[in-house]
Amino acid sequence: MQGDVKVSVVMTVFNEADNIAALIDALVSGTRRPDEIVIADGGSTDGTVEIIEQKMASIPELKLVKDAGDRSSGRNAAIEAASYDLIAATDAGGRPRPDWLGHMAAAFARGAEWIGGFYEPVSDRAITKAIGLTMVYVREEAERHFVPSARSLGFTRQLWKQVGGFPSGVQFAE
Repeated sequence: MQGDVKVSVVMTVFNEADNIAALIDALVSGTRRPDEIVIADGGSTDGTVEIIEQKMASIPELKLVKDAGDRSSGRNAAIEAASYDLIAATDAGGRPRPDWLGHMAAAFARGAEWIGGFYEPVSDRAITKAIGLTMVYVREEAERHFVPSARSLGFTRQLWKQVGGFPSGVQFAE
């Protein structure tokens, strides 16, 4: 049972053929299945779009926005294409915990308008894990000071509109 709230999961991708299938599978097999997944592609050339289109054949709640532009424009395009007013944002290159969306949906059901979630870098490759540890908060830092990113963020469409969406034309639009 999905509960009373309908949540659209949104994300941007660019050349994520190596991991997009696993991310989609993780989302649909979590403890709370998304009501919708909207992926905005920024012009991938590595087969990412084709993998998403193959997944769309068996996952009816999966949508694709092609040639969505840079990261912030893509996030805005995905939100605009979303059917529901409760938005949970994540990014390709990561994998949410099985209970991630369940926690987001529960917070929305309690009336939250904005939710920031913690995430950890996970990789089988040492170099990728090292890069991730330099770019994200580790648990000890997050306990003192934590600024959530769109890798794990929930918000209402109304709040997104109120702040003017993600700022266009910037490389990192958290």
